[in-house]
Amino acid sequence: MQETLSPEIFKQLGFGASMGFLIGFTFKRIFKLALFVVGVYIISLVWLADLGLISVNWEKLASSVNTIFLSFDSFIKTLFKTLSFGGSFIIGFALGMKV
Repeated sequence: MQETLSPEIFKQLGFGASMGFLIGFTFKRIFKLALFVVGVYIISLVWLADLGLISVNWEKLASSVNTIFLSFDSFIKTLFKTLSFGGSFIIGFALGMKV
């Protein structure tokens, strides 16, 4: 019992929760800005394609976006490898996204 409640576990829990909160809060802000920029970009592509000024390869665009989401997924899986850090990180991340 003494080994499971070591100060190192509490350090990992505190660090994970605070890092999760900070990353969640920052992620929320950056994600909103990125979605706005991507939305404006897509709308401008549709508008320019409708005018006949450009030709858009929509399949290539979709595969590029899919690659970005897959790399983000692998980053998240790597981040949650340890239970004490990952669990508190998830809670902190959720709180950061709420604020």
